[in-house]
Amino acid sequence: MLKHQRHFFSVVRFLTMLLVLLLPATDAWAKTANWAGEWDSRWRGGGARLVLIQDGDRVSGLYSLYGGRIEAIANGRELRGHWVQDDASGEFIAVQSPDGKSFSARLGKGQWWTGLRALNDRQFLGQYVDQSTPAITVYHFLSTMNALGPGTMELLSEASHLIDWNEAPDLGISQLDATKLLFDVLNRLTFRIWDFQRSDTGDSYSTVVNQAGSPIGLELKLHKKGWDWFIVLPPINELRALLKALDANRDTKETRLADGFSSPRDTIKTLITQLDETDPSSVRHIIKGLNLTGMSDLAKQYEAPRLAAYLRRSLQHLGTPIWQEIPDDPKGASPYIHFEHPVGQIIVAPVDTDQGTVWQFTPDTLKKSVRCTRPLMTCHPRT
Repeated sequence: MLKHQRHFFSVVRFLTMLLVLLLPATDAWAKTANWAGEWDSRWRGGGARLVLIQDGDRVSGLYSLYGGRIEAIANGRELRGHWVQDDASGEFIAVQSPDGKSFSARLGKGQWWTGLRALNDRQFLGQYVDQSTPAITVYHFLSTMNALGPGTMELLSEASHLIDWNEAPDLGISQLDATKLLFDVLNRLTFRIWDFQRSDTGDSYSTVVNQAGSPIGLELKLHKKGWDWFIVLPPINELRALLKALDANRDTKETRLADGFSSPRDTIKTLITQLDETDPSSVRHIIKGLNLTGMSDLAKQYEAPRLAAYLRRSLQHLGTPIWQEIPDDPKGASPYIHFEHPVGQIIVAPVDTDQGTVWQFTPDTLKKSVRCTRPLMTCHPRT
């Protein structure tokens, strides 16, 4: 019965969405919406930047990645027209959201098509994106991509502007998907942004960045156009093959058993992004990343949740890390020092357990670095 109810409500939601798309313009929609500008659009199996020009109710546009164009008529928030791409064409009907930031559409054969208005290009979190050096360009690319989450296609679009697409013809996939693929590879490597500092004054730069504890790596190239530096996208097939090799090298039984604590990067990221102090199951999971050696069972029960919370606050005061700068080698044997201060250090080290090797914050880190609720830089160790 429950299964049938769920199916019924799913059908109702689907029909409601179609009704919104198919309803004629009402008085509330009488004013023609503004479609002009750039949109990051997606459809099943693809996506592209769509550039629209509007003259009254007439709207035309191009999505150059696939050599396509559209011609349409706007009526309120509704846009009806046709698309042409190579030797194929078809009709579509789109409806813009009330805030003007997105649209939903269906193509002639019922396929979906969505778009998100690209706002504030060259900006991230309200700040101008500086591309004056290779290091800063890579920094902005990683910072933007690291901030991605569900529904943040606009951030993906902003990161894509740091890639020179004129040097990447015949991709075979959308620019957004290519951007994500490049990041997926870089996210499996470990390197310092400082690696991209340059001492010469040329207009091109490259350096090899590797997977931690592995010879597998990528030569990432950048070049300068005008005053700005752009990432040169490696061939898509090369990126796909490299991604497969990187994953195969990390897919070990020990890594899977560690469950969020398989490397220094894994442990620090799990604590910062997953701790929910109001959820007991979340707290129990995070405590797996704390080395509580020397504490009694009673102390562990009452102190461990507080230590996890204090430690995260200290890390947050240091600012959001560039995750790719933190080693992600599960086979590493040397402790990783994330932060040093006269008060103490924040160190993550490997610990052998019945479930394999787990990377944990050291007892000394818990004892000296986080036993205060103020920022780490101003607190004093308890004696």
